[in-house]
Amino acid sequence: SLDTAAGLSRPIGVIGLGTFGRAVAERLTASGFRVLCYDSDAQLRRALTADGLTVELAPSLFDFGDGADVVISTLADADALKAAVLGDADSPGFGAALRNGSIVVHFGSGPHDVVLKLTGLLGSLLTQNGYNGTISASAGSTLAQRPAYTGPSRGSTATRVKLSRYEHQSVRIRLRVGTPPIL
Repeated sequence: SLDTAAGLSRPIGVIGLGTFGRAVAERLTASGFRVLCYDSDAQLRRALTADGLTVELAPSLFDFGDGADVVISTLADADALKAAVLGDADSPGFGAALRNGSIVVHFGSGPHDVVLKLTGLLGSLLTQNGYNGTISASAGSTLAQRPAYTGPSRGSTATRVKLSRYEHQSVRIRLRVGTPPIL
């Protein structure tokens, strides 16, 4: 397939499935690429497959970020992109799941300073012994679907975090612990 020829082992992500986003997804599919789509409007997501377009649909923003290394944003503006990248307190955005080296192309409007700030936020800051999984949604935790250290503890392990971009700034580090309800 073309995605293999282009060096892509995973689908291209398209977020924002209005008129332009749908056209991008259609064009990529017609060109032989695998496409992973997401829109906050479930009706727009369903319409793609109902109309016979062969795409994969991500059930959440986190799953969208986890499923693609190249993301094409056709969201209206940088604020909509920011909301999709960061998510909210209840569900993480797609930026939480992107792999290092992922590419995000935004076709919406600015303000461009927001887009530039997002560029600095994307990608993992963990450079050694990063997260090894996600918290299961079936656990009923408010941390569900977030990247995490999961499984039994094997004692302490050193983790390196790249903080050079925050040089000469105050940084607050927050650690959250989630345990099964029986503990």
